[in-house]
Amino acid sequence: MKLPPLNALRVFVAAAEHLSFTRAANALHLTQGAVSRHVQTLEEFYGTSLFIRQARGLALTAEGEALVKPARDAFQLLHEASEMLRLRQSGLRVRIPPTPAMRWVLPNLPDFQTRYPEYTLHLITQLIHDKPFNRAEYDLAIIGMPRPEVYTDMRIECICREKLVPVCSPSLLVGPHPLRPRRICNTTPCCIPGGIRMYGIAG
Repeated sequence: MKLPPLNALRVFVAAAEHLSFTRAANALHLTQGAVSRHVQTLEEFYGTSLFIRQARGLALTAEGEALVKPARDAFQLLHEASEMLRLRQSGLRVRIPPTPAMRWVLPNLPDFQTRYPEYTLHLITQLIHDKPFNRAEYDLAIIGMPRPEVYTDMRIECICREKLVPVCSPSLLVGPHPLRPRRICNTTPCCIPGGIRMYGIAG
């Protein structure tokens, strides 16, 4: 596999985003001449021009247009992978909804750090747990699990149980489309705007 010089490719992406060697140089803390040489190196590697030099700046050639998005995506993937590895080496990544993070984890964080100074806690807050457990993104998750028996390949500890109670304005229980408490309790979900709209009630 013959890859292009990565430094030159990084400079090309910056020049393509700014459409200016001068602005790319400022963003990368290089000289304009260094940027120009990197781009020239990449053009020699591919055997084609990547930019059209114009009086008012740069424009990408068809070849440059074809290269810039895959190159940008590749650097983004490398950045994300590097961040994941860095976090995995430096601490414990915990996925948790915002409310328990604020009301439970953060108030107890000083005590945790005193008892376990070898760990650095990284909180990843997410309101809805709609994806499978991803070991590449976090080490443990604190989530609501209606059916924990489904997750047979994980170790699961119950730390508390939650009881949900439907609450509404008394005015919603009367009128042409009254809410029926029993029907609400037997409907999933019943607490999101879409669930309310199911009963013909706006808002």
